Amino acid sequence: MARSTPSPAPDGPTGALALRRLRRHWGLLAVCAGFLLAGALVLDDYGVGPDSGQQRTIGEVALNQFAGEGERLLGKLPVFHNRYYGAAFEAPLALVERILGLEDSRDVWLSRHMLTHLFFLVSGVFCYLLVYRIFQNRLLALIAMALFVLHPRLYAHSFFNSKDLPFAAMFMISLYLTHRAFRRETLGAFLVCGVGIGLLVNLRVMGIALFAAVLALRGLDAAFARSREERGRALLTGGAFALTAMLTYYATLPVLWTDPGRVVELVEVLGAHLNESSNLFRGEWLYSPDGPPYDYVPVWVGITTPPAVLLLALGGAIALTWRGVRHSRDILRDGPLRFGLLLIALPVAIVVAIVVLENNVYNGWRQLYFLYAPLLLLAIFGLHWLALSMPGRWMRAGTWALAGTAVAVTVVSMARIHPLEDSYYNGLVDRTTPDWLVSQYQTDYWDTSYWRVLKEVVADHPEQEMLYSLQFLGNHEKLLPTQDRKRVHISPTFVWNMFHSDQPVSDKEYGIRVYNNTISSFNVWHITPEGIEEITRSALSTEPVFRSDFFTVHLYQNMVVYYRESCSGEHLREKFFLHVYPVDAAVLSNARYVNWAFYLYSNPIDSDGRCVAIALLPDWPVSSVHTGQFRGSRGFWSARFSVTLPDIDPAVLAGEPVARSVFDVYRDGDTLVYVRDGCTEEEAGTAFFLHVVPVDAGDLPANRRRYGFDNLGFFLTARGMRMDGDCVAAVPLPAYPIASIATGQYDETGGIWSVELALADGE
Repeated sequence: MARSTPSPAPDGPTGALALRRLRRHWGLLAVCAGFLLAGALVLDDYGVGPDSGQQRTIGEVALNQFAGEGERLLGKLPVFHNRYYGAAFEAPLALVERILGLEDSRDVWLSRHMLTHLFFLVSGVFCYLLVYRIFQNRLLALIAMALFVLHPRLYAHSFFNSKDLPFAAMFMISLYLTHRAFRRETLGAFLVCGVGIGLLVNLRVMGIALFAAVLALRGLDAAFARSREERGRALLTGGAFALTAMLTYYATLPVLWTDPGRVVELVEVLGAHLNESSNLFRGEWLYSPDGPPYDYVPVWVGITTPPAVLLLALGGAIALTWRGVRHSRDILRDGPLRFGLLLIALPVAIVVAIVVLENNVYNGWRQLYFLYAPLLLLAIFGLHWLALSMPGRWMRAGTWALAGTAVAVTVVSMARIHPLEDSYYNGLVDRTTPDWLVSQYQTDYWDTSYWRVLKEVVADHPEQEMLYSLQFLGNHEKLLPTQDRKRVHISPTFVWNMFHSDQPVSDKEYGIRVYNNTISSFNVWHITPEGIEEITRSALSTEPVFRSDFFTVHLYQNMVVYYRESCSGEHLREKFFLHVYPVDAAVLSNARYVNWAFYLYSNPIDSDGRCVAIALLPDWPVSSVHTGQFRGSRGFWSARFSVTLPDIDPAVLAGEPVARSVFDVYRDGDTLVYVRDGCTEEEAGTAFFLHVVPVDAGDLPANRRRYGFDNLGFFLTARGMRMDGDCVAAVPLPAYPIASIATGQYDETGGIWSVELALADGE
């Protein structure tokens, strides 16, 4: 990043000269060959990520738009904000798929995994070239490339994550192009840098941080130029860089082609987009839209990055800072020093901005994997400083040997947990206490370990037709060979982490463990159509715990049974959710509740056209079940009910209610009882809400704290029964001390009435 006046560029190298240069880097060729071989051997070991389907759709839609097929295709994107996600990586994947004529799902996904991994390896080559340009040391460059590619989490994600890893890879490439542009100081170098950073911002808007950094450095160069010619060159190259980056971004985002003014909507949509999820961090569930605590990113990086890289990066940052203090007058003229200080400033500024702006960060630090590029380069600065600081030839040789050992240790660590490298933790956390990690940190948040489970189950039952639940196995079945894929189907009837087969099987539980922690488990069951009919018949003989205009919900033994007398057409594609809350949250590892999403689609189970979905409850004690139906733009309804309906003391109903309105509310210990005299079926389907305000907001679940209350929506028959012609709903209250309750009914015009009950100190 020096600002010296460039010398005239030599003529292009001859073939012989290029060959000689290539021979000098035989180590790079050998390492690349090793990584390619390793990638080919493990290609089938990683499953299909949950977002892979929508990422593929983004690429297909963008590719068709590039071909001039217009905006009508935007409607194919599953989520509105996806139209503003850059397709600079997804569109080429879609193009390769079309050129090769791939149709079988296994071929499609393996090709995507291979290309994503190859792009990651290419970024590793750029890491090598960048380090070699700075230090003119091939051994140091090889160590840098190895440590970059062999970050366990990044390596695993480089196969199945086409969202975060291409951005992390492009960030390393963009750092190389930035260093090259400032080193050469030519218009062409800055134009190429503009193209690279334009693609970077296309992949993720956060790339604008590097765009701003380059412009800021060019501005400083112009402000402190020693001559008019130097100032003019800085302004020209900086302007050309900015224009090229913006044009590249525009050219690779076809949604802006017909209306460039949509960039305003783009900023609004992406800025307002929130993933309303909870993240387990140090044993506490954090609501991601609230923004991460100040130590969230440093802790995640610290416990999931090889320790040698962390120590060397700390040393590199200290050495560069000290050098910057001692030579502050030369910062703008010292290219390596200025670049090194940029590597410190970028991560610090980004992490501070995330905390201050309360950005939506979740799933560990996967959205920030790109920060590993500057962290790794700082580690190389630290290694170089350490090697130079060692007195004597043998001491320096020992330093290189230690660096090689660090690479070897990382490889061994990855081999021990393969293919679960995306759940890697280093020795800074407890990896020996059984199931301690999964009680403290979110692990395997994309359920990729279930691909390994699926392969094992299918291999153990080679002749059977098998059904599996969508929630955990997700898209993994698309990677099965054709003959296995034909006999494995998404379950239309059962919801749970299980298979059920058409032939008798041994009741076997499959479990995947890493560091003495169970991160996935699965059961195989045998159940016949006759068994399903028996469950249905017995369940329907009980009073529903919930009734809507679409179906009823029954409890039977350890099952929640969804039933519709007659279902067909669009009803079968309605989406549902089911949350199961334990009596003791400690029985769960990575959640406050077990979550399922499912559809009621199936071939009717009998000639009368009935539809049934059966959810098997876990074997641990269940406190309550929260279930509901998504209704698209119409919103959704939901209801929570106790698995065992509370007994209602008749004496309570004979007493004075705590509130009167279109229904009466009674208090029976830790239960509220709603009673509506002589209500009709239509009245029983009226929607209600219940807001429970705690004495201490810290008692609330993490994803409720921003609202200050725990919110429930339900229908009058959702949690109860009929008693002497009256509708009765028994609503269990949370265990924490309650300050007050606001409850009410939504009327037909969209308004509400409500009453508030004071329950000071939970009394």
